[in-house]
Amino acid sequence: MKGLNFISVKGIDNIGFSADELSIITSYFKTDLPEIVLHFLKTAGKKSNILDTDFTVDSFIRLQKDFRTLIGNDPKIVLDAADLCCFLKKKDPFHNTLYYFIEIGKAQIPQVFYYSEGEVPIGVSIRDDRTEKLGLIAINEDFIGFINKRTELRTERKRSSRISQYFYAVLLAPIWIPILVSDWYHKKTR
Repeated sequence: MKGLNFISVKGIDNIGFSADELSIITSYFKTDLPEIVLHFLKTAGKKSNILDTDFTVDSFIRLQKDFRTLIGNDPKIVLDAADLCCFLKKKDPFHNTLYYFIEIGKAQIPQVFYYSEGEVPIGVSIRDDRTEKLGLIAINEDFIGFINKRTELRTERKRSSRISQYFYAVLLAPIWIPILVSDWYHKKTR
């Protein structure tokens, strides 16, 4: 089985739920959570550098309740809300709230879905203000691929940031070197 890749961002480690906290969380679900999801919750469930989450047991369960209520009120959703585990809530560029979740009890490595409670513009011009409700959308990734892809994106961002810093240092060196030498010379001649 493929594993999850985790990184530490700025020296801050991921923080997982303790065994007691996990037992409270798992008792909330009527179906057992897949092993890979349990591993994620143990390793980075409370604070995940990859997903930028910060949960307590209460806030994680509150997220599940809010998500189940939202899904239960959408007549287009055929999934049983009790079989879903929401692990991330965030805003998209249109300021809609996105809920990333998996369906538990179906596969050992579940597929990731997201649900948008908002609408997106579908108009082709500025004056066309038609919108469409997004609702349920399947992401073409399993849970491991979802986490690992975000790890790679975060790692690439850090690497490209370092490269740009070196680039600017090399680019500005012809300007800074004469200034530093001049400053050194003036201090020495005083």
